[in-house]
This record gives sequence, structure tokens and C-alpha cells, in this order.
Amino acid sequence: PPCEVTYGDLFSMQPFGNSLVVMSLTGAEIRELLEQQQRRGSDSPLMSPSEGLSYRWSRKAPAGQRAQDIRIQGQPLQDSATYRVTVNSFMAEGGDGYTVLQRGRQRLGGAQDLDAMLAQLRKGVADAGSPRITVIE
Repeated sequence: PPCEVTYGDLFSMQPFGNSLVVMSLTGAEIRELLEQQQRRGSDSPLMSPSEGLSYRWSRKAPAGQRAQDIRIQGQPLQDSATYRVTVNSFMAEGGDGYTVLQRGRQRLGGAQDLDAMLAQLRKGVADAGSPRITVIE
């Protein structure tokens, strides 16, 4: 249902002043990035992937094999293919233990994350559609 969101609400979610960074990663690096979530001490996925990325997360699989059936735009992730990824500047420098992002190539800086979120909300929020992450036991 529609609701009112204030700038203060948005600032409370994005208070750090990070900018967006677009970079190139291989499919193998994206797989490694998803696996780095587990190293942070959780058996559940922590990242919120954008539309177009989906995967299954197996809590019982060995470390390094928990992210499964990874898909980009509905197509299986190709380890040798190159993909463009956008993250905030904190994560791009390996923040929160996502060190694979430090290897990102062809980097381009972008807007502040708060400004980008505000612009997206002004366009309207689309239906969430199907789940992006499916957790399996």
C-alpha cells in the first residue's frame, strides 16, 4: 500500500554518504562475492541483490558451495563472462569483508547512494515479483 517516506526515513537507511561504484566482475567473482556472505558468521544470505540476480542459498552445503543456481536475467551465471555490478563505495573497497569487490575492474563513480535511492523512489516502486533468494535447508 502507498505510504509516505520522508527524507529523514531515507537518511536513516543510508546515513554514510557513500557514492555508487559501477565495476566489472567475472561470474566466478560474483559467485565468490555471494559466498563471502557466509564468512561473516551467518548461515543466511545478507546481501540484497538487485533485480535480475537470483540464486538459491543452501545452509547445509559446505562453505564455498552455498550459493547455487545463480542466474543473471534468468540465465545461468557464466564463470568466465564479465558482468557490470553496482555497489556502494564502502563495499567497493572491501568493506564488511566483501574483499572480492576490490578486484573490480573498469570502475566508474556515480551518485551518492541516498540520492540514487531517492530518485528511484520518485520513479515508483515496482512489484517485487518472484523472490530473488530462495533459502533451502
